[in-house]
Amino acid sequence: SIGGELRTGAWWPAGAHWPQHVRTGATRRLQGILLESPDPAALAAHWSRILEVPLSADAAAPLLHIEQTQIGFVAGPADVLGTVMLEVADAHATLQRAIDCGYRVKGGCFHLGGVYFQVRACTPEVS
Repeated sequence: SIGGELRTGAWWPAGAHWPQHVRTGATRRLQGILLESPDPAALAAHWSRILEVPLSADAAAPLLHIEQTQIGFVAGPADVLGTVMLEVADAHATLQRAIDCGYRVKGGCFHLGGVYFQVRACTPEVS
């Protein structure tokens, strides 16, 4: 949990019972996002202050690490959400569904609503 709040707690935009509708058969988890900005370092510093999370030491591409998710900041023409990185059960099947829905697919990404969704197959844990 972040700030002592449960990750599966009430979230007003989704309603109190949203956890009952979570399906992880195809999409396993959010790995991270990339935010674009004309000044990625300033945007990264801004979000670092808001989230109270230190920036990584990598000056080339500032990163925030929150639990198992990362927020990256890259150069772009405006402050926008550029890419959502998802861990999926089957990357090929996910991309094929995107093609079947008419979305543009390139490499391991599909483009939907002005945002790139990058899919990566989950890696089995080694014990």
